[in-house]
Amino acid sequence: MIIQKVLVILYYILFYYHYIMVAGVILTWIPSLYNYRLFQLIHYLSDGYLGYFRGKLVIGFIDFSPIVGFSLYFLLLEIYQMFLEKMI
Repeated sequence: MIIQKVLVILYYILFYYHYIMVAGVILTWIPSLYNYRLFQLIHYLSDGYLGYFRGKLVIGFIDFSPIVGFSLYFLLLEIYQMFLEKMI
């Protein structure tokens, strides 16, 4: 019972983490914001996952690797959600 609740809380944390990642990607388009602590925090948190993908799929001046990172993240999150539904 407690393990199920912990797993559900973990799911919601992972689900809302994608908003931090999206904000981190969008804020990288505005380099002047990097001087603010909030942006530095968002960048630090989003780079925890997206940092593995950055610079791997660059075409011209556009880095498409966050799209790969988001796709993999949502695939794994969907699998985790199906696991939780079967468990509960």
